[in-house]
Amino acid sequence: MQQINHLRSLIFFIVLLLISGSLVTAIFVLPKTQKDPADEIKVAATIFPLYDIVKNIAGDQIEVVLILPAGASPHSFEPSPSLALKLQGTQAVYQIGRNLDDWAAPLAENAGAEVITVDQGIATMPSHDEDEGDAVDPHYWLTVHNAKIIAENIAADLSIRFPDQAETFTTNLVNYSTKLDELDSEIRTELKDLPNKNIVTFHDAWYYFSDEYGLNIAGTFEPTAGREPTAQYLIDLISEIQNHGVTTVYYEPQMSVNSVKNFAADYNIELRILDPVGGQAPYDSYINLIKTNVSTLQNNK
Repeated sequence: MQQINHLRSLIFFIVLLLISGSLVTAIFVLPKTQKDPADEIKVAATIFPLYDIVKNIAGDQIEVVLILPAGASPHSFEPSPSLALKLQGTQAVYQIGRNLDDWAAPLAENAGAEVITVDQGIATMPSHDEDEGDAVDPHYWLTVHNAKIIAENIAADLSIRFPDQAETFTTNLVNYSTKLDELDSEIRTELKDLPNKNIVTFHDAWYYFSDEYGLNIAGTFEPTAGREPTAQYLIDLISEIQNHGVTTVYYEPQMSVNSVKNFAADYNIELRILDPVGGQAPYDSYINLIKTNVSTLQNNK
C-alpha cells in the first residue's frame, strides 16, 4: 500500500514538472501572439497624396499615419490635441514643406519624430500666390514626374531607417514607378488634343501640372488660398476668362466655395472640381486622384 502511495506521489510530481516546463516554454520560448508597442514601426505623412505614396513604398510591415483629415485644406489646417496621441511612436513625418504644411513640425517634435521634406531633386517653380512674394510654389506633387522623385526620396529614407527591409522598399519602388510611368503616358494621351487648353482654377495649385502637360492657367479665382478676391480682381479675372474663351472654373472641395458659386452664376460659368488633395472616393489613391482630375479636364471648355 505504501509502495502504491509512493508511486502515485512520484507520478504526480512528474506531471507537475511537465506542466511547469510547458508554461516556461510558452512564456519564454514560443513566439508572442501580441506585438509589443515598442516593436511597431510607424511613420506619418502630412497630406493624402504623400501618405499614399509612402504606403506604396513602405508596404504592409510599416504603419503609415495620415495627419491631414480627408476634406481639410492644408492651407488652413489646425491640428487637434488628439493628433499628438495618434503620432506617439512615430519615427519620421514626411512633409511637402515650402510653407504648405509647416504645422507638421511641432507635432513631430512632440512625438520625437524627424521631419523629412520630400522635395530633394525636384525642380520647383516660384509661387503665384500674391501673399507669398518670392516663395516657392509647394504644389509640386501634382505631376507624375515629381511623384516618382518623391517616391525615390521616401524609399531612400526608409532604407536608411529600416535597413533590414531595404530590399522590400526597392522592389516596391520599382513596381510603383512602373504604374506611375503608365499613368504619365495616359495623361499625355488624354490631354493632347483638348480643344481649349486654357483653364481657370480656384487657387494657384495647378501650375506644375499645367506646365508639365501643356495647359495654360488663364487665371485663379482666389489671389491667395483662403483669401476672398476683391471686386477689381474679379473684373480682371472675367476679362481673362473672356479673352481665353473659358467657360469653366475649377474649384476645390476643401475650400469655401460660396463666392465662386455666386461668381459662376452671375457670369453663366460652369463649375467643376479639380481636387489637389483627395482622400475620399474617387480620389482614394494618388493615381486615382490624378486620373479623376484628368477625366474632368477632358471636358474642359
